Amino acid sequence: MKQQVQQIDPKILKRFSIFEGLTPDQLGLLAQNMTVHRERAGRKLFERGSTDNWTYLLLDGELEAQAADGVKWVIAAGSDKAKTPIAQLKPRQYDVRTLAPARLLRIDEVYLGKLLKGGGMASLQVDPEAEGSRAVAGELFYELYQELNQDRLRLPSLPNLALRIRRTIDARNAGADAIARVVSTDPAITAKLIKTANSPLYRGRSPIDNCASAIIRLGTDTTRQLIVSFVMRDLFRTRSPVLKDRMETLWRNSTLVAAICFVLARRSGHFDPEKAMLVGLLHDIGVVPLISYAEKYPDITTQPDKLEGVVSELRGQIGAMILRKWEFPDEFVEAARGAEDWNRNPGPNPDYCDLVLISKLHSFVGTPRTRAVPAIDQVPAFAKLALGTLTPEVILDILKAAREQIAEAQQLLVD
Repeated sequence: MKQQVQQIDPKILKRFSIFEGLTPDQLGLLAQNMTVHRERAGRKLFERGSTDNWTYLLLDGELEAQAADGVKWVIAAGSDKAKTPIAQLKPRQYDVRTLAPARLLRIDEVYLGKLLKGGGMASLQVDPEAEGSRAVAGELFYELYQELNQDRLRLPSLPNLALRIRRTIDARNAGADAIARVVSTDPAITAKLIKTANSPLYRGRSPIDNCASAIIRLGTDTTRQLIVSFVMRDLFRTRSPVLKDRMETLWRNSTLVAAICFVLARRSGHFDPEKAMLVGLLHDIGVVPLISYAEKYPDITTQPDKLEGVVSELRGQIGAMILRKWEFPDEFVEAARGAEDWNRNPGPNPDYCDLVLISKLHSFVGTPRTRAVPAIDQVPAFAKLALGTLTPEVILDILKAAREQIAEAQQLLVD
């Protein structure tokens, strides 16, 4: 990179969420310790697996990041993705190159860490009026990054029953009886599976009263998807009374998005409905450890806007990490990573992330969230889902007509 000695206006730093809560004096000191780097288009900035001691932020231009699985995405200056450091994890998790001429800010990550954590540097004075809540979001953000860098972030584990079911179904010649024996070790899940097989969504000619028959009616793939969905509830819990409502809201929202995914998947014909429901249920799984970490910061529990800022920045990255750890297919990982990237458009064919994006937008209808997101028909995913020939109003009519199905699908998850 070409380094340029240039005075940086501290006000520019306010565009980056990692500096939220710093005083004007701190921003000024930060600006003095930064350098500006220019790069022409088509240059590789970082290689996956590389390490260094610098933090980079994008001022101008466009970058392209590519993960190990080949998935690419664009980081444009001024966008939500550019509000946080570029490829911050060490070793770096992505290849990053310039798509257009770019300017980046660079700062020593050790110095930055001390600043964000309010370390014992005499020149870093805290605004007395902000004492007790200064840079709470920044501290949480930085701690999470450090935990990620050092591979110490506590990620939730896939529940044991889901693991056993996966192994049993993946085994050769696993029949309904073998699967039923595993499922039957959990009477509550057994009851839910039988109830589901008898629900209006799957009901056959005669009622079912045992687990093996339920699995035969549903099929092994559907059974696997449904059981993972059923056992997820326990992960969406917290010991903090203050954060309990936030976690409950997360669960309700996730089940609603999952139910809409299920109904739209049946309607579009492009997707497996049960898989779509599970993708929708897990798209926000990255928020779970974020809320858990927030328990260590009592101040942030009384400042929901700051918590939501941190959640918004990290939910996708951490969600993708969790689903990779659980060995879920790439569709799940991508849906978690891109679930709020409204302009996402990697190709002409629809995928499960497109389905989640449209389902999320529908779930916001009638809530204040609609003011902060684009119109449904302005999102690239809308046209790709074979829904583009319809207007948003007609789609809403379809969902209203399917309200019973959505309620039934959601009920499967919340009971």
